[in-house]
Amino acid sequence: MNMTAKKVAKLKLVELAENNYHVFLTVKTNGKRNIFILDTGASGSVVDLNYYTKNLAAKHKTINQEVRGLHSTQSQTHVGKLKTLELGTLQFKNVQVSCIDLSHVNQAYKMRDLKLKVNGIIGSDILVKIGAIIDYKTMELLVRS
Repeated sequence: MNMTAKKVAKLKLVELAENNYHVFLTVKTNGKRNIFILDTGASGSVVDLNYYTKNLAAKHKTINQEVRGLHSTQSQTHVGKLKTLELGTLQFKNVQVSCIDLSHVNQAYKMRDLKLKVNGIIGSDILVKIGAIIDYKTMELLVRS
């Protein structure tokens, strides 16, 4: 069976150091436009805790569970819910996300003179759900149609 793929979102590839990259995309969280990292190695999607409480919802649940990722370990995680998450042409409702402090990530970008401010990470929870295909040649996020 021959299946075609349709474009969901445009991606941006940034070289952090020689042959070391991060992939970014623009998403909308509760209607607000943000830059997120696309991370196939992240088990779940994440929103920066400070951004979440100031701009999306003040309410979240705190869980005493160690979380590791992106060069940090935190003893607590906060769980929140997005009313909507728009990933290019796809929209999800009532999306549960972890809310953690991503300031260390933005600080690392600043130290490399990258003019990027990320407010979250799209992880494998969503990528697996949509059957994502990352086309590095065209820098597009695709799904089979």
